[in-house]
Amino acid sequence: MSEIHYERKLIEYDDKVKKGSEGAEQGNNDTFRAKDANEIKEVVNHNAEMTQVVYDNMGDLYDATFIIVITIGMSIDRLQRVVRPGTTMTNILRWQVTVKDTPIPVELCQLYCNGALLSSDPDARQFVHQFYGLAEPGKMDYSVRVKYENAYGTREAIQSAELVFVAPTYYGPVDRVNPTAAQVSALEEVLHETKEHTQEHVAYNYSRFCYAYPKVYGDLVAILDQNGFNYITSFTKSELTINGIAYNCYVLTEPVTIEDSTYIFK
Repeated sequence: MSEIHYERKLIEYDDKVKKGSEGAEQGNNDTFRAKDANEIKEVVNHNAEMTQVVYDNMGDLYDATFIIVITIGMSIDRLQRVVRPGTTMTNILRWQVTVKDTPIPVELCQLYCNGALLSSDPDARQFVHQFYGLAEPGKMDYSVRVKYENAYGTREAIQSAELVFVAPTYYGPVDRVNPTAAQVSALEEVLHETKEHTQEHVAYNYSRFCYAYPKVYGDLVAILDQNGFNYITSFTKSELTINGIAYNCYVLTEPVTIEDSTYIFK
């Protein structure tokens, strides 16, 4: 959960101020401290000789006596933020605005996602937001903003996350050194932001291991086993296109039988 606190502060005056509003407390060095918003306004209006006012707008004056806490939580924080393009995302948003520890009714607050104003159930402090991810690989900023305003000003809190949409990386055994796009896309898949991948417990019978990833990540520099031996020269590299995206495809040149091994692609 993310919280933004607007802490209580005081407006102070130097010893030139000889008189405060009725009910205001006089502190050390003839410094006057206002007790509530009305007193603050009266002191500001009454004392023409004041030398410094800490705040310059009514929102700040309001915060001088009322502690405002805005809390935002979203389920996307617990989700994997590396996503396949075209994925429909679901984010459960929860928030609360309190003034002096008293919750503000939801209908008095405004909830925005990526700049768009959303509605919410007045009886619940959560909202299920469904949105479409990017259709192509790329990065997307997702932000949630809760806004609360009254006669004294506006306060808001923002929670954000970066979603990365990537094309899948494929791996698994194939029966030919130059597999087709259909054969590669039928293999196991994982989502990575780089070309690197570690596959443990590799086992197959007289076949070739295939590893294919988006070409934009660059060429591999090593294919290691669990003992650190580099087998990259034992693989044949080719290029193919899957769903309109260019891939680098590395396939073990000669078929072998493996019972339990590890491939580390770098």
